[in-house]
Amino acid sequence: MVQARSNSMTSWSAPKIPNGVQLIDVKTYGFDSPDSPASVGVNSYTCQKTNTGPGDESGNETRYATQRLAGGPVGRCQWADMPEVAKRGLARDLTPDQRSLQEARFEIITTEASFNKSLTFLIETFYKAALFDTSDPNALITPLDKSHLFSNIQDIHATSTQLLLDLDQHFQEDPIMKNICDIIFEYSETKLSYYITYVRNQSYQVKMLEKIRSQPKLDEELQRLQRMPACNGLDLNSFLILPMQRIVRLRLLVTAVLKYTPKSSHAYRSGLLALASLEKLISECNAQTGYMEKKERLLTLSNQLEFQNTMRQ
Repeated sequence: MVQARSNSMTSWSAPKIPNGVQLIDVKTYGFDSPDSPASVGVNSYTCQKTNTGPGDESGNETRYATQRLAGGPVGRCQWADMPEVAKRGLARDLTPDQRSLQEARFEIITTEASFNKSLTFLIETFYKAALFDTSDPNALITPLDKSHLFSNIQDIHATSTQLLLDLDQHFQEDPIMKNICDIIFEYSETKLSYYITYVRNQSYQVKMLEKIRSQPKLDEELQRLQRMPACNGLDLNSFLILPMQRIVRLRLLVTAVLKYTPKSSHAYRSGLLALASLEKLISECNAQTGYMEKKERLLTLSNQLEFQNTMRQ
């Protein structure tokens, strides 16, 4: 059970934010709406009609979870339509607010599935593309270039995968998902620091994209990848900004859950903790914006001073 950090937090009421936590403008990073790259490469699966199972040769546990939860072209899965809910009649006697609470909780899971699927597409289509294969003697970019462009996207993908599996397991064990904010809090406190690193490297990422676009051969290869039908007309940058969008979206999702959660419940208190932790994470991400660019300028200045001192000797 997650313990409250301070007694004052239990008296917080939506839509206020706990003391010491500053709200971050959604426009800073935007958020991954249902029309974002999360829909790219989605197969025509629906909640009720998926025939793929974790034992199929072509799939695995993660793929099964994304196929089952990410939804399809017609929209995301609804909590009330899931077999785990429908077979037990769990939605039958709920009030409108109780139903909204369940859908808000479930949206945390479905959007994580969509986010994870988009990250998988990014890695399989772009990160592993021949254009970015630095092991090739004739590679067009260096390992450092690739590191600047993709940063620690593999760490973020691995973390998202584990979070998705944990959320899915929680839903399987308890379709009401009473402790879902406990899971979000745990990840925000211990496993989502990869996002801070990713944001810190954003300036390098932008410069690398500009470098690719300024070199005809590199740009031609990138354009070829982006013209693939599975990209749905989206460019590489649309996928690279997803991690920054996801953190903000998580905060919005937890806020929506709190709106419908009884204030006297443990679920409400754990939701407050999750929200405060996500706000702190977003603040740290914002603080890192431009960090590497400033560090690079200082390094350049230092090198210039060393060069000038050498010339004087």
